[in-house]
Amino acid sequence: MIITVIGGLIGVVVVILDELIQNEWMLIIFAMLGVLLTFMGCKLAKVLYINAKIGTITFILVIMVMQGTHRILYALQRLAGTFYGTVIAVVITMIWVFFSKKKETQN
Repeated sequence: MIITVIGGLIGVVVVILDELIQNEWMLIIFAMLGVLLTFMGCKLAKVLYINAKIGTITFILVIMVMQGTHRILYALQRLAGTFYGTVIAVVITMIWVFFSKKKETQN
């Protein structure tokens, strides 16, 4: 989840800067810097290199998929979707562990 947060937050900052400056060439520069910052943020968070790519994909999706300030809403939706997915995965894992331990005690 931290990976999506890093990529999404950096993406939102780039979107805000893009909306303020409104120059296509600056967006390209901001995109390059954003990719680097996303990798650096993931490294600071001690995320595996292979997983840091997910943060970069999130960043690129946030800045490129939609136009205008709708990109900020898209970033928030990605974050919410990741959060819900994480909660569901944790709940399913807890249920699986509960039933696995229960089955072991019966044997």
